[in-house]
Amino acid sequence: MKSQDGYAPSAEDTTKLNEIVTWLVDNGFHGMMLIHKGDVGTSWVRVKDADEVRVVLINSLGHIMAESEDAAIALVQGMAMAVEEIMGE
Repeated sequence: MKSQDGYAPSAEDTTKLNEIVTWLVDNGFHGMMLIHKGDVGTSWVRVKDADEVRVVLINSLGHIMAESEDAAIALVQGMAMAVEEIMGE
């Protein structure tokens, strides 16, 4: 499990999260889990290609936006930062 800014779930919470992830993977799901200081956001899908992943992310972001515009903006900014880091920029 990767952590940023010195925050990581407790050992007990990490064990529970890993059990959930293992079950999902064992049952054919692919996805991501975002943890932000106690809040857990998950998106797990059975998809064949990148286009389907994009649709799921857009739909998920729409639901987040409906609940909290600030949270949606923060998520998109965080995703942009992650892409920049992956690309080495």
